[in-house]
Amino acid sequence: MYSEGISPQLANETAALVQSLLRVCCEQWEDTQWSEDRVEDALQAARQRFACRLQAALRMERIVPDAEVSFQDGTFHLQSEEFGISKKEAMTLQRLLDKIAVCAGQKLPETLIHESQCCILYDAMAMLFQENVWDGRRKQNLWRFVYEELDAQTHSKLAFWESFAAFGGHPTHVMFKSKLDISTGQPLGLREVLDYSPEFERSVPLRLLAAQCEVMIAFPSAQEWQDFWWTHHPQAMEVLAEEVGKAHMNEYVMLWVHPLNVENLRKTLPRHFEEKSLRILQQQGFGQARPTLSFRTLDVPDGYYVKLPVPLQLTSWPRYVSPVEIQESAVLSKLLPKLDLTSNLVMLPETWTCHLSFEDTQGVATYPQARYCSMLVRDSPLPLVRDGHRLVPLAATFSTTPAGCMLWEEIWATAGIGCSEILNWFARYVQVVAECQIIPFLRYGLIFEAHQQNALVELSQNGWLTRLFYREIGGGIEWDRQRLDAFPDLDFSSQLYARHDMFIPLQTCHSNLRHTLLESHLLPLADKCSSHFSVATEQLHDIIRLELSATIRSAQPAADDLWKVEQFEEYAGLLRASLLEEACCKRKALLRMRLSNTKDPIFIQHTNSLALVSHKECEDALGCINTDLNIRAVGVRQSLVLYLLFMVAAVAGVWYFVTTAPPLPQAQCSEIVTPMDVIRGKLVREPQKSILDLWNCLREYKKDNWWHTTAGIWGIYVIFKIFGPFGAGTSMVLSVLIGALYDEWAEPNTHYSFLAHLLGVSGEVCGGAGGWIMSYCIGREILLHFAAEKMATLKKEMDKFQGSMFRYMLFLRVSPLFPNWFVNYATAMIGMPFSYFLVASTLAIQPAACMSIAMGSMLRDVGESGLDLVKLAKRGGMMATTMALLSLPLIPADDWAKGLARAKKFLGMKVPEKAE
Repeated sequence: MYSEGISPQLANETAALVQSLLRVCCEQWEDTQWSEDRVEDALQAARQRFACRLQAALRMERIVPDAEVSFQDGTFHLQSEEFGISKKEAMTLQRLLDKIAVCAGQKLPETLIHESQCCILYDAMAMLFQENVWDGRRKQNLWRFVYEELDAQTHSKLAFWESFAAFGGHPTHVMFKSKLDISTGQPLGLREVLDYSPEFERSVPLRLLAAQCEVMIAFPSAQEWQDFWWTHHPQAMEVLAEEVGKAHMNEYVMLWVHPLNVENLRKTLPRHFEEKSLRILQQQGFGQARPTLSFRTLDVPDGYYVKLPVPLQLTSWPRYVSPVEIQESAVLSKLLPKLDLTSNLVMLPETWTCHLSFEDTQGVATYPQARYCSMLVRDSPLPLVRDGHRLVPLAATFSTTPAGCMLWEEIWATAGIGCSEILNWFARYVQVVAECQIIPFLRYGLIFEAHQQNALVELSQNGWLTRLFYREIGGGIEWDRQRLDAFPDLDFSSQLYARHDMFIPLQTCHSNLRHTLLESHLLPLADKCSSHFSVATEQLHDIIRLELSATIRSAQPAADDLWKVEQFEEYAGLLRASLLEEACCKRKALLRMRLSNTKDPIFIQHTNSLALVSHKECEDALGCINTDLNIRAVGVRQSLVLYLLFMVAAVAGVWYFVTTAPPLPQAQCSEIVTPMDVIRGKLVREPQKSILDLWNCLREYKKDNWWHTTAGIWGIYVIFKIFGPFGAGTSMVLSVLIGALYDEWAEPNTHYSFLAHLLGVSGEVCGGAGGWIMSYCIGREILLHFAAEKMATLKKEMDKFQGSMFRYMLFLRVSPLFPNWFVNYATAMIGMPFSYFLVASTLAIQPAACMSIAMGSMLRDVGESGLDLVKLAKRGGMMATTMALLSLPLIPADDWAKGLARAKKFLGMKVPEKAE
């Protein structure tokens, strides 16, 4: 059964673990066929996953930047050239952790080996359940299964996603499954893990605790706390009446207690139980709750969530619920509705809270004791979910489904979101998330810990994000004190306990915001979009930059803000610099914190993948380099240099063409505009004289040099379109000149040349395409740096065309909102597919091309045969009719409907309200 290379010690240990897992599986799931091989395979897979997570953490936190960690042939292996560690050496888990602690310059914490062992063991058991027992196993599309096949109410569906997300655990923490008993430092038993962990979809039988009011502090008040229990749990109040008598009921408040905490309470607070100020009551038939992702927060069927302390260390921290957290929940739940936050954000209140009185509040218990006698009630999000929408924990969307893909991929597939829609979908998603987290911070200095466990996304049936839900007010909100001082009427600091740590430095605010907004959310989502839809990661990063910049720029101070506008704008500028401009930024180092055995955050510097700087600039600025990150290699300065080099090359090409072409006839070409005249704008200021002079010259030159004339005009047309800002306004003049110069393939009645039309349209489209390609390659940094506001406006307009990028491209081409050259450059930035750009440009240019070519043909006739007003009027009418017919298909459907409604209203006909 075991590899020959495995050590006897590890072989014995593995055999014992396999037997323990097998025994529990056979007892708990009798209908499933279990074998030692199946259990051992799960255990080996869990060790391999632990090795992969450990390797990622060592590299990301630069403890061992070149670490290679693996589990092969029954042993762990660590290799690092930087630390001189050979991969040939087989290691036990103990030795592996010792080596890592030495590399980090720390002494290995005593409990870390237990944490690692139980993490592997619990992960193996979760794998066995997921692959052999779980309802969602072997489903090809889990998203469709839940909403089309699963026979459950909305409540149960949300609980299903909580359990599903728990299989993967924390996205980056190495000890993502560890559960240690606080008092003994030993792993929690396998049966307790099964009974109380969210992965296994079991109900937890909560216990009732009756506490005398004099030893408890309840929010909003003891009486209101009693009313809450009478409303939700009259059975519990009847049990209390039987225990203490109806006459004494009002002397007590009720709390739920987690089963794992019952004996801990008795041991921790023996005096309170002896004096009967605390009583564990006996209840039957009620008190069941489902654990959620956070383990200590449970879903009570009576329409709320309850957060309870447990005497366990999960991942890295003891999971108590402190009085500070309890008080913060109550205070902030009253404050938050007064703040002017974005409508896309839903904060779940935690109004009902209570904790044991401690020495700071005239109680007899110590603060550490009070942390395990508390309860927090959180509102359920389900009544707030919009009809037809689906609420999912963010952690679930990043979890791997039985089909081997991320849940996001199944959401996109079910909603029909494909390659043509994903950039628009992603832009809208980023916009909502950015507003939810950036607006509260800029207005009030408010940071909430919206990582994957604490955030829920509300999706419409077509898969678009509509709102972000946030849970975890107490202990999950931090504040910039300087910003809060601008709102003296909101100051709540005097209501907090002296032990609170809610106010943090501005730089830490920026780091925490970046962690929850970008590193835990948007950047991983961008990576998944990139891999699934084969979209360049940098294109998605550009969307993040644009949306964050637009959100920061459009943010407005709150009405009662005492800060001046200049102070607010400076504050916003500091945030923008931290998120998008600084070459390096801080990231929380969870493994370093665990090795240091501290709860205080430890940050490391790493490259900012959203900063428009070169890799070398980041390395020089802060000495931090991470080759695994995708850093743009071309900055703003380099882009400007490349843009100018391309322009010089184009000018050199034109000069070479002109100097090698046959000479112009002097008699007809003595007064034509020169290239410098074009640059100075003479072609635009004096179009009539310029065109006539050029026409006379080139008409004569064209007789003997047709190919040189055609290639020269068309090439110059394309170059002016590519370098649009330097040739703005010349395309119209050149189109008229082409119409005047060419009479080949002419229509006999109007003398309209189809060859001239082909030259004009192809020059316009090819020049625009050249500008699009050049912007995609080197011009994006320039636009973000010099035209960020215009880019934000462009994205805002795009949101009005949700789901139809092609229609938006047509709109840009026919509307006067943006210069033509800016559209050519900017659409490459906002994710416009090149095919849409090309086809929409070809269609949209037809009316303007017809007008300019027809004007040129009329000028040619005037120059050749003199002014004929009747003929001119006839051709002008035909030209106007043709333009109108070509323009009709370009009118958006919404505008058609509105125009038709106005016409009906003018004629006195009935108009539907929606049409108006």
